[in-house]
Amino acid sequence: CLLTPDRPHGVREVATYIERVPSAVSTAMAGLRAEGLLTSAGEASVPDLFGELVTAWRRGPVPLADLPRPGTGRVNDQLDLGFEDPERRSGWALTDTLAAASWGMPVVARGDYPPDFYVPSDAHLRRARALLGETSNPDQRACTVAVAPVRLACLRRVDRAQTSGEVWPVVNHVVVALDLAQDRARGVEILDQWHPKDIVRAW
Repeated sequence: CLLTPDRPHGVREVATYIERVPSAVSTAMAGLRAEGLLTSAGEASVPDLFGELVTAWRRGPVPLADLPRPGTGRVNDQLDLGFEDPERRSGWALTDTLAAASWGMPVVARGDYPPDFYVPSDAHLRRARALLGETSNPDQRACTVAVAPVRLACLRRVDRAQTSGEVWPVVNHVVVALDLAQDRARGVEILDQWHPKDIVRAW
């Protein structure tokens, strides 16, 4: 609902998009309406719904010593990156600073800034730790990996290669905004300064 907060959303439409049963989605949307966070037509109450989600959003990044690289086919297969059909298949999703840059948000990151990823499950995180190694020094990390707070982050990823040159599938702009908003100073300032032409802001 936050992805397109300016239009109504039906239960079956949402259930299909997030791959959940309609009964569970109906219950969740009814709860949001009761709290005044959705209208009766399923439109998001902006910025209240976004603000409530920010307070509940949790991310636990794990710094890794290496990251997936082209040509390491067997390792990449085991990691289940999901490069094929990123908008319909679950897999690793770029988030936070580099994802924000790919969306055109006003962030500054050096050329060798390590990427931050969401992965679909605890099993993916365990495999990443085993195959890529964990580092105790965050400053020497090759990347960070965290289990996505919601399935949608890794399910409906966005290919930004043509528009920004980013090779990794990227989380949607709302997930990026939720990550940035955890920094109540820098992150909120970045979001305040981002005024995209084709996206209705949810904050």
